[in-house]
Amino acid sequence: MARLYWLTGAPLRPSGKDILLLRWPERSRLLAVDGSFAMVKGVWPCDLPVARVAVCGAWSSLPVASQSFDVITGDGSANCVSFPEGLQKLAEEAHRVLRPGGCLLLRCYTRPDFKKEP
Repeated sequence: MARLYWLTGAPLRPSGKDILLLRWPERSRLLAVDGSFAMVKGVWPCDLPVARVAVCGAWSSLPVASQSFDVITGDGSANCVSFPEGLQKLAEEAHRVLRPGGCLLLRCYTRPDFKKEP
């Protein structure tokens, strides 16, 4: 999957620059989790202790305490898990990690029903 990811460009493939340019609320903590070290290395601009960290891991077992985040975002993350079991585990883990009133935002990809003509 990481190999195919490099074939896409902006805006479908965010860059480290995109992450740096976003205006995050003061004292925001960002944790990037991906199962591929190549993906983390290619997209993540750099770690900043406490404020911005990237790790290899799985959405089904996030390496954080329960109720420790206000927002979880996933860019194609739901597309990388099995259906329906993997998606159910992702939802359960997001529920565990989010504080009450927290929000899960997922961007999902779908294939068109028709083939585009050149």
